[in-house]
Amino acid sequence: LTVTEPLELLEGLVVNANGTFVANTNVAVGGTVIVRKDGVVVTRNLADCDFRMADSYVLPAHGERVDYRKKAGRKNTYDAGKGDAMPWTVPAADTKRFAELGRRTPLAKPSRPRRVLLVAKAFGFSHTESLVWGTEAFRAAAEATGFATVDVTDDVSLLEKADVLSRYDAVLLNNVTTVPVAKFPKLLETMSRFVEGGKGLCLIHSAVDSFNDSPGMQCLCGGHFGGHPWYYTGMWAFLNERPDAAVMKTMPKGVSHYSDEIYEQQTPPFSRATCDVLLSLDLSDKATKAAADRWGASKAAERMPLRPDNDYAVSWTKRVGAGRVFYTSFGHDSRAFFDPDRFGHMLLGLQYCLGD
Repeated sequence: LTVTEPLELLEGLVVNANGTFVANTNVAVGGTVIVRKDGVVVTRNLADCDFRMADSYVLPAHGERVDYRKKAGRKNTYDAGKGDAMPWTVPAADTKRFAELGRRTPLAKPSRPRRVLLVAKAFGFSHTESLVWGTEAFRAAAEATGFATVDVTDDVSLLEKADVLSRYDAVLLNNVTTVPVAKFPKLLETMSRFVEGGKGLCLIHSAVDSFNDSPGMQCLCGGHFGGHPWYYTGMWAFLNERPDAAVMKTMPKGVSHYSDEIYEQQTPPFSRATCDVLLSLDLSDKATKAAADRWGASKAAERMPLRPDNDYAVSWTKRVGAGRVFYTSFGHDSRAFFDPDRFGHMLLGLQYCLGD
């Protein structure tokens, strides 16, 4: 088999002596797992291997060693069909850290008790690490600060039920992927009425890599996945376009640098006419521009070419009727949720969706 993606994907991957593959995130491309064994690049079909999360690993951008303990006896095998949302137990130390980060974030005092429905479910590629740690991060920060109560589910059908949604001020889609709207025929109408009626929709990372069969849902979100030229292994430059916005209180002014996987957005649905862009990629940075150039050269003849306008929005807000939408491309893996800048940005984005 041949390697089908650049070698940046190989960072953080190891092969155990018993032949099982271990990675810092689920890396699957075209039905294969890409690994390096004894210095040689090899691939294995997903059906032929047990793809597990490491008990511990070195984060590629930090070199900081973090223990991530698996639930005892649980095999965390990548399954694009089922996408189990909660296969690991988050250590108590991590929950405490998320609570601390919530308290450090300059959140507004809510005008009344707020409630959030957080949906964590993958029908396609599973960002399992972020589904688990990201979900716990939002729950723990909300509990510690009291800015909202977060209820967690992997039942997407709840988004079709107006009577259920009426209990909530916002819906948070944490790294959902490839939700088939055809399977949930009332989802578009129910969610549109929910937001237009004055509620909020908060979207984290791959939430826009979903609703492929629904231009209406894509429009509600404000963007749709068009590829990821900026892999999670690189360090990219970001321009703060709205330094005075409340949602940007934890983000540095000017240009900042973070390691995360960043999407480009398709137009339509993305448009600056409807989205208030908060953060964008700074292509004056050499590494950020080089990643775009590599992607453009390799994808020119395929379905995911680079945007001709070189406009790569990373975070935005959007008004829909009386309601509010927030999206950020941050959150491919757990690092973003341990970072006070990016996680604070997400919490403030969620509070924007709540109307506070």
